[in-house]
Amino acid sequence: MNEQGVILLDSAEKKWNQYQFRNKFYFSSLQNMPELYASYTSSFSIKFVLKGKEHYAFDQHNYTVSQGQYLLINDGQEVDTSIKGSNDGISIFIDPHVLRTIYGNLNKSHNTLLSEPNIIATGEVNFFEHVYSSQDDFGVTLKQIASNIENYLHQDYYLPEEWYFNLSEKLLRAQFRMRNQMESLDRVKKSTREELYRRLLSAKDYIHDNLHLPINLDMLALETGLSKFHLIKIFHQCYHLTPYQYLMHCRINLAKSLLNSTVLGIEEIGCCCGFDQLVSFSRAFKQIAGLSPSKYRQLVN
Repeated sequence: MNEQGVILLDSAEKKWNQYQFRNKFYFSSLQNMPELYASYTSSFSIKFVLKGKEHYAFDQHNYTVSQGQYLLINDGQEVDTSIKGSNDGISIFIDPHVLRTIYGNLNKSHNTLLSEPNIIATGEVNFFEHVYSSQDDFGVTLKQIASNIENYLHQDYYLPEEWYFNLSEKLLRAQFRMRNQMESLDRVKKSTREELYRRLLSAKDYIHDNLHLPINLDMLALETGLSKFHLIKIFHQCYHLTPYQYLMHCRINLAKSLLNSTVLGIEEIGCCCGFDQLVSFSRAFKQIAGLSPSKYRQLVN
């Protein structure tokens, strides 16, 4: 561990539950390990798996986090975790005081903050504990961190306190957006809203993970345990798009990225995004992006 709280764990490090989890960044890299167990009391934390799988148990729930997914854990949870085989993962632990400070300051006017500079949220600050896809808004931030992992692990690399403030603000804003979406599922009690939202997240994750494959309502209904009608209704209520519309937007966003960052042909990119015919890809792209794939590539390049 360096002085800035960046900790590299390798296969020889077994006692990683001894550290105090406040504003710490951990990277674990395990190769062909027998099953490794650890138990600890967590602060607010983010678990992002880069390779393999990690298993967590807390608050009478079990979570499996696979490659490209992340898990949020609330402060004070008694966590049991296990890892087996080869695994790379990032754990970021955030001081609860940082989150309460940001929560208390968000959406306050400059005049209010000038007169009350030490505002701290007095109520509970809780994440929606769930396994998320790194394709969502906050997941993009985590992927940017992972792409620079070598910098974070350098012995002389400095992680100032403001790094945790900036990351926490992004996380809280993402959680606020999610809570607002959840609140749109009205006329049901809180526990029902949360369960419905978990199922909608499962539908979104399935879409993100299978953009290159055929996807239909039957598959999404099976994945979520909802009827097709119920799924369409609450998906639109929450995200203001139908599942099909959301799928098309995700596919076109992926196509934009590939057009901008690769030299793949237009038809090949269409196949990578789940379109079996060039004409259907071009039609969908123009409908959503406002121009053809070839025109878009010319514009961005």
